Amino acid sequence: MDITTAHRRHDGGALVAVAAAALLYAALASACQDQASGVDASSGDAHAAEPDARATGDGEGGGDAGRSWQQGDPPAGDRELQIGSGIDAWEPLMHGDELRWERGIQGGSHAWLSSRLERDVLESLTSEQRDEVQSAFRIEDEAGEVLATANRAGHYRETDEGDFALTSVFAILRAGLRPSTMDGDRLSAYVDVQLPGGETYTSSVWVHSACCD
Repeated sequence: MDITTAHRRHDGGALVAVAAAALLYAALASACQDQASGVDASSGDAHAAEPDARATGDGEGGGDAGRSWQQGDPPAGDRELQIGSGIDAWEPLMHGDELRWERGIQGGSHAWLSSRLERDVLESLTSEQRDEVQSAFRIEDEAGEVLATANRAGHYRETDEGDFALTSVFAILRAGLRPSTMDGDRLSAYVDVQLPGGETYTSSVWVHSACCD
């Protein structure tokens, strides 16, 4: 074998080695990429990594998207606003609590709701501006059908804790609906608050319908 032939065989072996190394690197890189993206490289089944069902985030609308709310959790929505119940004072309303319907003197039914805003939301507003704060309450069933509504302008009062609360709001059940047929049903209660400048806050909670006082 001459020197030229020997060099050719040596160069050919080096090329084969380089090619094999490149294939091995590509395979390792692909496997690492699959693992990072949630793909099961060992089984060959591609599936996206599941999101954390308990993911949370602060307000500014939609910060709680993706969270699976459990009984006893505080309301969803903006941290500055919290929906509640109560007549003479704001009372906390947590996920899974009972929301009780009461019979009115005219034969209908209603549920008492309230809302609480953190102090820094309203403290810079004048009393006239606070009277212009709009609060819209609604109660929906699991299908998203609106069962009861209530709207209030102003009436936020400073509490002993230093924040502001709107109380004594009664959401009137839609005519033709009977609380006794909804006893134990899962409902959702919402409040949307809009300030005079257009800034909005929202809070919501799921509750169990309770009948009747």
